[in-house]
Amino acid sequence: MPPIRSVAEKVGKGRALKDICGKERECLLEKVELLDSSCQKLYFEGKLNIGKNIKDVWKLANFFCGKIKEYIKMEEKAIFPLVENRLPQYGCMLLHFRAEHKTILNEFSRLRRLLRSLKKETRSAKSPQTIRRVHQSGLYVSHLLRYHLKSEGDYLSKAIHDELAPENGKK
Repeated sequence: MPPIRSVAEKVGKGRALKDICGKERECLLEKVELLDSSCQKLYFEGKLNIGKNIKDVWKLANFFCGKIKEYIKMEEKAIFPLVENRLPQYGCMLLHFRAEHKTILNEFSRLRRLLRSLKKETRSAKSPQTIRRVHQSGLYVSHLLRYHLKSEGDYLSKAIHDELAPENGKK
C-alpha cells in the first residue's frame, strides 16, 4: 500500500486512482474471489474438509480485517479529503462510500465472530446452522466488497482523472 501522503500528492496531480491503487485493488479483488469460493466449499463440501475449509475462511477473514482497514484509512485520510476540497460535487458519492466502509468493516467483524463460534464447536458437532450463517455472511461481505471496490475504481477514479488531470486544463 502506498504511503498516504504519496497517494494524496499523486491524486492531487490528477493521476487516476487505478494507477495509484490499481494493483492493491486487483489483489483485493482476487482475495474476494478466494473468500467467495472458500465460503462455498465450507458450506457444500460437508464434514470431509470442514477443518481445512474453516481454516481457509478464517485466514481470509483475518487478511481482510487488516488489509481493508489499511485500505479504507488510505482512502479516507488521503483521497476523500482531496475530493471534498477540490471536487465538492462528488460529496454524495463520498458519503455513500464512507457508509459502505462502515458496513464492510462491521460485516467482517460479524464473519469473524461467527467463525470463532464455529471453531469452538467440537469437530463432530459442527452446527449446520452456524455453518450456514458463516456461508451467508462470507458471501454477503465478499459481494459487498467486490461491488464497493469496482464502484470506487469505476466512478471515483474516473471522476478524479476527468476533473483533475492536467491535460484537462483543470486544477
